[in-house]
Amino acid sequence: MQTLGVVEDTLFVPMLGRIYASEHCPQILYDRKTLELKNRLPSDLIKQNMQNQYTLLASASRSANMDWFIRSFLERRPDGVIVQLGCGLETTYHRCDNGKTHWYAVDLPHVIEYRRGLLPEPERELYISGDAFAKDWIKKVCNDVLLCGFSGRTGSKDRG
Repeated sequence: MQTLGVVEDTLFVPMLGRIYASEHCPQILYDRKTLELKNRLPSDLIKQNMQNQYTLLASASRSANMDWFIRSFLERRPDGVIVQLGCGLETTYHRCDNGKTHWYAVDLPHVIEYRRGLLPEPERELYISGDAFAKDWIKKVCNDVLLCGFSGRTGSKDRG
């Protein structure tokens, strides 16, 4: 698996928070997929975790809140589309998927490569290598949504 730089090392913080909550405070968040991946993370990462309990639980709480928003959205729109920008090693798909939704996970190319080594793409989640601040990823999502059957137009002008 590819090694990451200093900035990308921060992508482990949310995962460490989900591990901590799952093991110590499952009433806040329980993430089975993250626990499955724990032993595949760099060994020194768990041992030398410099995050305090507050940071770990704050990160887990953020994940729990996002799960609530996503599940609420999917209750209203079961065929909705979820796009995770800067997805890192997020496992939201495994906690919230309803069996119908299409998911897109966008992050920098080397982060997506690392993610693929740890979390192979599930059936309805597409990993997109790209900069979340650039527009390229939007074209990939829009093209795929069009292929999924969204072809309706409104008004009389062709928007090309």
